[in-house]
Amino acid sequence: MHSGMSDFITADHVFLHNPATTQEEVMEFIAREAVSLGYATDAPLLVQALNTREAEGSTGMVSGIAIPHAKSSAVQKPLVMVLRFTHPIDWETMDKQPVTCAIALLIPDSSAGEPYLRLLSKLAVALMSSDFCEVLLTSDDAEKIADTIDERL
Repeated sequence: MHSGMSDFITADHVFLHNPATTQEEVMEFIAREAVSLGYATDAPLLVQALNTREAEGSTGMVSGIAIPHAKSSAVQKPLVMVLRFTHPIDWETMDKQPVTCAIALLIPDSSAGEPYLRLLSKLAVALMSSDFCEVLLTSDDAEKIADTIDERL
């Protein structure tokens, strides 16, 4: 059986030194890249889906990590993307710390809800591991970051 979901995340889905300075810029970047990577068709629609989800409850976690996510008809195949920010971003988080890393999860509307929730819960569990967070927050190796996440999904 295939372990991990390597099609979801590869090194070219990891964006280190991302210049975004606001949550809005983060969502726009995620949507734009998802389209340019060929995983999504409609960036504005995707931004709307990400923002709608955020309005239901912040996706900010702890240790400077957020997991913005959306299920949208604009998404053609599931995508996981990592952004690491040059400047910490103001985001509502559980420990009141700004966000320095975002793991975006984009899922097609047609996908069953269950695998989507399972991915999210696996990510949430992985974020409880300090080793996992350390790689996300400090590694400058996109390949290693992608592999680290892939192993947990």
